[in-house]
Amino acid sequence: FPNVSEMSLSGLTLVEGKAMMIKGIKRKYHERFDLSLMVAVPKQITIYVTGQVDGPGLRTVYDSTRISHVLKSVGVAKGGSDLSESVYLKRQTENGSFDEYKLKLHDIFLANDAKQNMALQNGDIIAVPSIKSYVYIYGEVSRGGTFGYVPGQTLSDYINVAGGPTARANLDSVTVTRQEDGRPKVYHINASQILHRGETEKDLEIIPGDVISVPGNFFYFSDFASFANTVLLALTLYTAVAGR
Repeated sequence: FPNVSEMSLSGLTLVEGKAMMIKGIKRKYHERFDLSLMVAVPKQITIYVTGQVDGPGLRTVYDSTRISHVLKSVGVAKGGSDLSESVYLKRQTENGSFDEYKLKLHDIFLANDAKQNMALQNGDIIAVPSIKSYVYIYGEVSRGGTFGYVPGQTLSDYINVAGGPTARANLDSVTVTRQEDGRPKVYHINASQILHRGETEKDLEIIPGDVISVPGNFFYFSDFASFANTVLLALTLYTAVAGR
């Protein structure tokens, strides 16, 4: 295709580069054609990763590697991570200054947003701030709510942190809801065996984002008297009406 001008494919994947070349060729030629595009030796670039990551420092990756690949390799966005947070990418411009991009983890990993999941260039700096992680517990505990994630803590630890179960708690039917591969998975746990019988091997280690639910018993003794009085009153009224 001698009449097609030079094309820059920097920052594009093979699929994106092929699509761009086909579009450019079709501007000059209307005949049918087949185009194959491959890279014999991918160019390597050096980037720097800093912040709350596993093993910060210099890393060598292939040119145009997406930021999601690097973030996964340094421990960001593990199962249960809070994907509402953001990371930052700094890129040097031709005049020596730096452009900074704020990139949302949700858009990078779940929304498949190519503008957020940027292709990396040589010299890029990825900064990962401290990502807040939480555990949520509600239901029949003394102080339900949001608690900071502490590595290594288990279900029983968080129930105790929340003030322990109330008298009406049904510990046989505790659930832990966890995001796995983008979908919620529910673990059904008999916490009574853990808290009252000491069967610690059945305790579940909690990860960031877990939601712990402690249900209540349908009947509880203090409520039973009220329930019985209500039934007795209803029967009395029914008897009185039926006897007329």
